[in-house]
Amino acid sequence: MTSEIIEYYSKSFFEDERLHSDIWGSIEWIRTIDILERYLPAFPASVHDIGGGTGAYSCWLIEKGYSVTFVDLVPKHVEMATKKMQKIAEPDKFSTMVGDACNLDIADNSTDIVLLMGPLYHLQKKSERLRALNEAFRILKPGGFLFCTIISKFASLLDGLDSGYIHDPDFRIIIKNDLESGCHNNHTRKQEYFTTAYFQHPDELNNEMTLTGFCDLKIMGIEGVLWASSNLDTLRKDAEAWKSAVELMRTVERDTSIIGASPHIMGIGIKPDSL
Repeated sequence: MTSEIIEYYSKSFFEDERLHSDIWGSIEWIRTIDILERYLPAFPASVHDIGGGTGAYSCWLIEKGYSVTFVDLVPKHVEMATKKMQKIAEPDKFSTMVGDACNLDIADNSTDIVLLMGPLYHLQKKSERLRALNEAFRILKPGGFLFCTIISKFASLLDGLDSGYIHDPDFRIIIKNDLESGCHNNHTRKQEYFTTAYFQHPDELNNEMTLTGFCDLKIMGIEGVLWASSNLDTLRKDAEAWKSAVELMRTVERDTSIIGASPHIMGIGIKPDSL
């Protein structure tokens, strides 16, 4: 599966454009930044951004004053992220490398913060997800923070209804399988139906983080239900209403009755000071 993921992100899906090319991506960006600004430990602190895509969050963190080690499975992503960071920071403020979230070449107890905002999307086996979480736990210093994201188990159903993909019998099969097993397998040649992935229930993320040893857990919807507005373009043009809508998402981000309706879900946990 690793080679499939690398090929997908290298040739079919352009991660560099995702967070800023449309309003759905911008909602994810705005809300993720909103959460990070509230829960990140104060800088200066060290960050390992594992599976960091093309470096969007790493660059933001560097500009905030954090020192960043960037790791991604896709060589093309590492190349792009490196070029971005070189434009905004001195070499001693960051490093980049190709690496696998399940097998990190990083020392134990070596960082204050781990971002795992992507790898859990593609690990269909529980043992693999626990391995990635355990690696994050291992490299964190005692008292360090993990920020990880998953795709909601209900994402393909919600996307199918919103996009109209549900009219395609093939996509209806994908939805059914996602809801039954969480394993998203695209048996078509349509790249808009995503690649091999795992769509996770928020309770499952909570349980796996607990099994790994993280404490003080917070599970929250990133976009919340904001993405489902039928008039997002109009809402975005009304600055006061848009600001209120984003703030309202903050008030319900941890409401267990609606977390699953968010396409992306964040888990925050702390490695205990004493083990």
